[in-house]
Amino acid sequence: MRSPIWASVSPLLILTAFGLVRAANVTLSDAAILLLDYDMHDQFQPNLTATIVDTRDIPGPGVEFDIQFFGLDYEDTQFWHLSSEYGGSGALVGLDLSPYGNFQLRFTLVAVDGDSSPGSGGDLAVGAVVGDHDSLSFHPEGLSLGGSYGTTAVSSISTSYGGPPVSHIGFIAYYRPGVGWVGWSPDGNLVTLRVEPVDWAVAILAEPGDFDADGDLDLSDYAMLAFCIAGPDYAFPGGHLCRIFDFDGDSDVDLADFAEFQAAFTG
Repeated sequence: MRSPIWASVSPLLILTAFGLVRAANVTLSDAAILLLDYDMHDQFQPNLTATIVDTRDIPGPGVEFDIQFFGLDYEDTQFWHLSSEYGGSGALVGLDLSPYGNFQLRFTLVAVDGDSSPGSGGDLAVGAVVGDHDSLSFHPEGLSLGGSYGTTAVSSISTSYGGPPVSHIGFIAYYRPGVGWVGWSPDGNLVTLRVEPVDWAVAILAEPGDFDADGDLDLSDYAMLAFCIAGPDYAFPGGHLCRIFDFDGDSDVDLADFAEFQAAFTG
């Protein structure tokens, strides 16, 4: 079995029963999200206090984070979680995302202080973050439990802000300004946030066969394999979404790859 796919190299087209789909965007698989390990609690923004209490790689796509916010002062309401040249392992630093249009992540506000009922907490801003050596960029989306926003949103930011190569990649979560911090406690809140890969974007660190980047090989992955299997006479170019099923590294998707998929199938 070949090595995991770190990043593909060109935004190409695939043909499915639903027509042409452009692989123009890039996202993080669960495995890549779990490599984020820098929270800016040092030289970049040393006064930030929010911290992760627990991290869970849940069944299906997504990783859940329990984030403790400690109050309503600015330094208590901001949380960054990155792979960064500033600190941590920097496992994703150096990626070349330039062939893709946007870096995307899906966010879901699961609960506030363990309560997922409508009206718990206030408005939360989230964003996929990418950056070069000198700057960090993100486009915020709002989340709330029965408030001004929905519970789920996709954040998208142009990869042009991230080099190449990428110096920082990950996400931000913060209490949304301009609303008087309505719904948030001055004593702090525990926010449960799910972060997951975005459908139809090329996933960094996805394992062979794991088309939806959720950490397993199941029927949803098989459905895409059925579209991609074209036999030994058709070589998919590098960066093509169907290359996720090229287990033996010979550029095609044939019965040999199907056998590898079948052996690794988890259901």
